[in-house]
Amino acid sequence: MKKFTVNINNCIKSLIFFSIGTLGLILLTAFSDKLSSLDKGLAIWAKNLNQNGTNVFENGLILFCNKNQKIIIIVPLVLIAVLVLYDLLIARIPFKQHKFEYLYILFQLITYVLLSSVMIQIMKFYFDRPRPRHTIDMHPPGDTDIQCKLPFQKAFTRYYGPNPCDYSLESCPSGHVQGVATACIILLWIAIYNYNFTNKYTSIKKVNAVISIYVILFSGCITAVLIPSVMISRIVASAHYFTDVMGGLLVTILSMFVLPLFEPSFDKQERSDQYHSVNQVNILPLQME
Repeated sequence: MKKFTVNINNCIKSLIFFSIGTLGLILLTAFSDKLSSLDKGLAIWAKNLNQNGTNVFENGLILFCNKNQKIIIIVPLVLIAVLVLYDLLIARIPFKQHKFEYLYILFQLITYVLLSSVMIQIMKFYFDRPRPRHTIDMHPPGDTDIQCKLPFQKAFTRYYGPNPCDYSLESCPSGHVQGVATACIILLWIAIYNYNFTNKYTSIKKVNAVISIYVILFSGCITAVLIPSVMISRIVASAHYFTDVMGGLLVTILSMFVLPLFEPSFDKQERSDQYHSVNQVNILPLQME
């Protein structure tokens, strides 16, 4: 039976992920003035799209991301559940015999989501940045509550000004981007982990290896499409600035340092002969037919 042990390689992986995320956040704050110009430019561009009635993003996937944000987050989580069911029912890797591997998947999901979510809320509370649609220069056309509008706040700086209409100052960083990116990264991480998992502990390795590779490619495509789509949708909706959505993405990268922790190591010499014999009993009749 496997036991969780301290693995130096996993600690190094964690340190690398943490360093990359921290460096990214530091670099963003160092270029606050230049990034603020980019924020303004994209926010005004989004405002003009809505004002001129030529918003080409008000359809398709971008529109779906804005109107169905919870569904977007659920998609990767459903695929993760499918992967676990595949291991249990199709690959037939029993839970009792490999419980640490299954518990590791659960550990990944809970710890990563909690950590990134807490970090997002702390940053939102600290920066108190007004959303583009709540500012004087970038508010949507037809919004008559001019007396409520707030001044533009530079990227990654705290807003101390008045808030006469009690707007929720939660622009930085983007929680929607963080939620989708976290779910997608977990999906891709577990898909890669699943490849090693099924390849080591099933007797039909070639079939499972091919399936697992396709799952990794599919998960990568989902990640490459969903994350940029949500980032664009939040800017177009005047809900966030560019630096807000980038901040949400970098928080998920920073939180990735927890993923390799306590990862069960795959012992090449450890094989379950009893499990392999059970698999052979189930497979041989199919081959004979």
